Amino acid sequence: MSRIAMMFGLAMGLHTGSAIAATVNLQWNGSGCPKVEEHTESSGDKVLAKHDVTSSFTVKRGPGVRLMESRKNCTLIVSAEGHRAQFALEKVEIQGKVAAASSKQELTVDVSSQGQGQTKSITLEGKSSSDSSFSVEKTLTESDQIWSSCDRGLMLNTKQRIEGDDQHPAAASVESISYQLKSKPCVK
Repeated sequence: MSRIAMMFGLAMGLHTGSAIAATVNLQWNGSGCPKVEEHTESSGDKVLAKHDVTSSFTVKRGPGVRLMESRKNCTLIVSAEGHRAQFALEKVEIQGKVAAASSKQELTVDVSSQGQGQTKSITLEGKSSSDSSFSVEKTLTESDQIWSSCDRGLMLNTKQRIEGDDQHPAAASVESISYQLKSKPCVK
C-alpha cells in the first residue's frame, strides 16, 4: 500500500518569496516495492514522501533460501513537473521488523541526482525493540545534503541486506519509508 503525503510542498516564488502551486512527481520502484507513480499539487518548500511497503521488502537468509533474497531495494525519484526545481534529502525514517535480534541487518540510502556520478551513501543504524520492531532515522546536516541538478530528479535508493546461514537463519522486513525533502527553485 502506498501513501504519499505532501507537507508544505514546494516554494516556487523565485524573487518575490511568494509560493505558487507546483506539481511534484514521485516514482517508487525496486525489488522491495512495487512500481507506483504519484503526481501531487503543492506549495511551500518541504515535501514529505511516505511509502507503506507490503511484504515485498522482506529479506531472508537460511536453509533453502536463495542469496538474492538476502537483499532488496526501493528507489524513489522525486522531480518537478512544469517548473524548474531542485530537491535535497533532509531526513529519512525507516520502520520494520527483524525476526531475530541477533541478525545482522544493513540499511543504507544512496542519494544522487539523476544522470550524475556523485552518490552519497547514508548508513542507518538502530536497535530492535522487545517485539522485534525497529525504527531508524537520520537527519542530514547541510554539508551532507546533495541537491539534484536543475531539470533532474533526486534519486533515493533504500537498500536492505541481512546476513545469516543454514545454522543461523535470519529475516527482516521494511514496513515503511519516510523521506523529508526540501526544495528550491532553479536559478534561470
